[in-house]
Amino acid sequence: MRSVTRQGPSGPVVAQAGGDALLWSPAGNGDAKTWPEVMAFVDASPTPLTIWLEPFVSYSIPSGRYDLKRSCFQAERGLAPAAATVTLPEGSVLHECSGIGGAVVLSGQQSATPSLTFDYAAGGGVRLFFIEELAVLSNDGAAPMIDVVGGETIALLVERLGGLGGSTPVVRATNTIVGMLVTHGALSIPDGWATGAGSVIGYLHDGSIFFPSTPGFSLVNIPFGQDGGYGPTPFRPVGLFAPPKMGCAYFDTDVGGMVWWDGGSWV
Repeated sequence: MRSVTRQGPSGPVVAQAGGDALLWSPAGNGDAKTWPEVMAFVDASPTPLTIWLEPFVSYSIPSGRYDLKRSCFQAERGLAPAAATVTLPEGSVLHECSGIGGAVVLSGQQSATPSLTFDYAAGGGVRLFFIEELAVLSNDGAAPMIDVVGGETIALLVERLGGLGGSTPVVRATNTIVGMLVTHGALSIPDGWATGAGSVIGYLHDGSIFFPSTPGFSLVNIPFGQDGGYGPTPFRPVGLFAPPKMGCAYFDTDVGGMVWWDGGSWV
């Protein structure tokens, strides 16, 4: 067990936790009661932490910029979606958060600036953010939660019924590439989840996806195997470094039926 001190809004905050995880419990049932206590652990840890959340608790992170150093939020698996919520109100920015997992909604509510920022240089220009096992990244503010420009690439890993939500686009991209990796089904990837111009969305997936409408983007459909998903004719599969696999199937909604790649063309 370790003890760390951080200067909180009303003075020094002392908290204790062990290992590479901690439980954030406002009721005092875990390692940290307040967000300053959580950040005390993050600041002191030499490795990223898993910040566990209590079910059916609503959390709010106060205004400020917080470097999570690739730490993530995790709620219990197998519960109803939105069993826990973490709100990022105006002025609250998480830097280098690696993702969310379990029955939790991370809600951004910024009016002008992104809620999530990343150190793209540290990742060779690419950063991964995972959304898995009923977790939802929801943009409920006017500004996109993630803003990427040329030379930067954000890759969203959506798996095991993770999803995106909210009333405004989650990602704004300008002259760059956005990666969307989908495995074992997505809970929701709504139309208009990304906005911008001059950019490409590359979907790498296992076939458990319908391609949403994202005006202003080019789309590249890259299946892992022989299930190419379904959507309009322009979204027929391509290979990552070669043509699609022989026998790759795709339900073409413009044609109204299945097409298959025979090694040279779609039939």
